[in-house]
Amino acid sequence: MLLSGSHGVELKLDTGAITIDLRDAEQLKLAQLTRVLDEVAAAHEVVGVERKPAGLALHTRGLTSSAAAAAQLAARERVGAELGGITMRTGKSVLEFSVRSTNKGESFTRLRQHAGATAAIYLGDDVTDEDAFAALESGDLGVKVGQGKSIAAYRVRNPDDVADLLERLATAREAATDGASRWQ
Repeated sequence: MLLSGSHGVELKLDTGAITIDLRDAEQLKLAQLTRVLDEVAAAHEVVGVERKPAGLALHTRGLTSSAAAAAQLAARERVGAELGGITMRTGKSVLEFSVRSTNKGESFTRLRQHAGATAAIYLGDDVTDEDAFAALESGDLGVKVGQGKSIAAYRVRNPDDVADLLERLATAREAATDGASRWQ
């Protein structure tokens, strides 16, 4: 099993341990980022901070759109003024900050290369998944889950549709494999 988390900062390849290799300077920036975002969250009702191995996510779900915009603006301004070299991504009601610049496209490419895959399927529901859709090669399948602009070639409405799609693909693969083995 191959796993990638935090947009590629965390990797688990085969049976190895999960690797996270933050440098001392990155760990210092992460501590400073934690202080700043905790202060921003404390000043805005219902704002949460999610800790990640190489960054933090400021969640503004549950706020009105104007209150969410104010909290996100405060976070951008404070991080911009107090910390340099921080990567920021905007998602659905969330701002993600990272002390290491990487993205889901880079992570997808690393996993693909490690596995030696000649074809892949990538499903995603967030703007941060667009980097992975951009990394797909011909013959790959990119599927956007839900609403919103996307460069993915295909779309399903919701997670239930994802389950149906995967079931259909598994059935088609099984039928193709059974048919091939009968002719050998």
